[in-house]
Amino acid sequence: MAVEINIIGMKKLGRLRTEFNASFPYLGINIYSKEEFEKTTKGEPAVCLAPNLTIAKVRTVKNNTEFKVVGHLHVGTFEARMRELYGLFVQVMVQKGGEHFVTGVSYDKKTLQEANDECPAQGFDKYTY
Repeated sequence: MAVEINIIGMKKLGRLRTEFNASFPYLGINIYSKEEFEKTTKGEPAVCLAPNLTIAKVRTVKNNTEFKVVGHLHVGTFEARMRELYGLFVQVMVQKGGEHFVTGVSYDKKTLQEANDECPAQGFDKYTY
């Protein structure tokens, strides 16, 4: 089954997370404002944007671009495109033993589908929010 998630302005962040997780059950996404994301780079706790907000409401880059997330898209490319097109800071996540972890640079060159498919062998659990 080909994965395709359309990202449009009227989509709520919670729905985007749900669709992403349904397509890639071992992966999740955290969506941050620029200010909150900068906290993560310093090892500080950060708050994700509320799931009831729409992309149009929180985006800082204004355009009419529609973006499709597909399984052969690289993790790093997905994160970068969300930043470029919408000004949203997205981090792909994995889960083990109830704890959530950032995928890190080792995943950036993997496709979303590859990253998802490798998770069980690496001991990661299906992702839950």
